[in-house]
Amino acid sequence: MTKILTVLVAAEHITDLNDTFTITREITDYAYQHKCSTAGFLDEETVTVRDLLYGTVLPSGGDAAAALAIYTAGSQEAFIDLMNNKLSELGLAKTAHFTNCVGLYDENHYCTVYDMAMILKSSSGQRYSPPSIVGPHLHHLQHRPAPGGHPSVQLVPAPHRG
Repeated sequence: MTKILTVLVAAEHITDLNDTFTITREITDYAYQHKCSTAGFLDEETVTVRDLLYGTVLPSGGDAAAALAIYTAGSQEAFIDLMNNKLSELGLAKTAHFTNCVGLYDENHYCTVYDMAMILKSSSGQRYSPPSIVGPHLHHLQHRPAPGGHPSVQLVPAPHRG
């Protein structure tokens, strides 16, 4: 649910899916240290915002979600404020609160089943909702070696079916 809210909040601020972002060591270290699943982005790799959205949704990539947060708000902390503001806007602030953008356990990071339903409902009508990101541009994951032994996967276009 966290990453759906991450995409929902980021999508409200994205103006160009082809804009680029450079993955930093801070982002890859954060994902590795917290044992996040990753999209497999590498230090100093320049990726598009579209790739960050795919990486957040498809493999549930913590690296992609953290990068999307920093791209959108300048820091993960500022982005978390945007996430909690969105919960308030949706009328969910009394029963939902987020402390990170990747879904790490924290006793102050919570939401109810109803909150989940409202977040999903809100995201379904957005221009860059998870279904709209994945649907027409199906991708699949391919394992690739990563430096330092970090587990990694790569998003690659699915074979054309036609």
